[in-house]
Amino acid sequence: MANQSPLGLGKVRALAVLKEAGLASLVALVLALPLIGFRTVGGGDGLSFEFRWEALVVSVVIVFLGRSLVTAMHGVWRLNRFSLPGFQRFGSVIERRQVLLILGIIVLALLFPLMPEVDRRAVDLATLVLIYVMLGWGLNIVVGLAGLLDLGYVAFYAVGAYTFAL
Repeated sequence: MANQSPLGLGKVRALAVLKEAGLASLVALVLALPLIGFRTVGGGDGLSFEFRWEALVVSVVIVFLGRSLVTAMHGVWRLNRFSLPGFQRFGSVIERRQVLLILGIIVLALLFPLMPEVDRRAVDLATLVLIYVMLGWGLNIVVGLAGLLDLGYVAFYAVGAYTFAL
């Protein structure tokens, strides 16, 4: 019993959990430092940075606790996805009606701007989302197929800009 941690993990497993959570926290710190740690404040002479220690520490602690919990409970929460018959039935229904589902989504997308309750802001937001989807497809195709980023990405950006202009 002296070899067990309070969570019922062995000492070696507890150290592995802490190591994994520490690495995740370090990555979170590096990413959160410019995104959460700094805040721009407008002043009379322009913009200046204000450092937010509290938000940075809270975000890193949340990542540490969350990652340690997920890593510690990894074996406990593992489920076999095929053991749940409800998901199998749902998947087979979706698979059988896939063409109808896709056609229904396309019809809804085409009728969305014509609905009486939809204002211009919602249409602009939907168009902006679709532009970013097209940009993502372009980046995926260019980087995925060619292995490098080239001018083909600009073509997808132009198609998105043209769609937004319409």
